[in-house]
Amino acid sequence: MLKKINEAEVRSTEGFKIRYGKDSMTYWENSAPISFEIEHFGNPSEMIIYLEDARKVLMRRGENGPALTECEFSLVEKRIADCLDFLGRKYSFR
Repeated sequence: MLKKINEAEVRSTEGFKIRYGKDSMTYWENSAPISFEIEHFGNPSEMIIYLEDARKVLMRRGENGPALTECEFSLVEKRIADCLDFLGRKYSFR
């Protein structure tokens, strides 16, 4: 189940959360953050998420960790999409 914390943060009972700001988004799962760039266009509710950056490296407790597997990458993408749909945001992945 998803819970809206504010307009830019969603937490799940499954143990993950997302938070975004002006130019970045962070996904957390089990205290391991994955950060990547985003861009807002035109209407403030439209954003592009540069998710490929997350595929390159997974940050664990502030240190570089192993690259995301294809399965992990797909799960992160789906969870981010679920959260943004829950918030009613317009977005696309690049």
